[in-house]
Amino acid sequence: MKKYLILIIAFLPLIIGSQCNKDECHKNILFVNNSNIPLYVLGDPNYPDTLSFSSCGGFIKDLKVNAQSSSNYPLERRSCYESLFGYEIKSNILMVYVFNADTVDNNSWSYIIDNYKVLYRYELTLEDLQRMNWTVTYP
Repeated sequence: MKKYLILIIAFLPLIIGSQCNKDECHKNILFVNNSNIPLYVLGDPNYPDTLSFSSCGGFIKDLKVNAQSSSNYPLERRSCYESLFGYEIKSNILMVYVFNADTVDNNSWSYIIDNYKVLYRYELTLEDLQRMNWTVTYP
C-alpha cells in the first residue's frame, strides 16, 4: 500500500500538469524593436513604484534588443505570466521599461535613476497582454 501511495504522490504533479491548457501559459513576452536604435528592456511587477527598477542596473545589459529586431529573452520568466498576476504582480499591472542602449552604455546607473532616463514605460494588465497577443512593440 505504501508503494502505491508513493507512486501516486510521485506522478500527481505530472498528471495535474498535463491537464493544463498550454495556451494559457506564457513564459515570455515578445518585444519588437521597430526603432533604429538598440534598446534595453526590463519588466517590473512593482507598480506603482516607478523607481523599483533602480536595483536592476547590474544585469540590465543582458536584456538588449537590437534595432529593427525582436526578442523573447528580456521578458522571459520561469513560470507562467498568467499565474503571476495577482501574486507576484500584486497590482495586476506589469511595467515594461525601455531604455536607449546608448544612454545605459555611456552613463552610470545612478545617473539613469536620478534623471529618470527611461525612454518609455508600458503599464500592462493581463488583458492587455492577451489582446496584444503577448507582443510589445516599440515604438
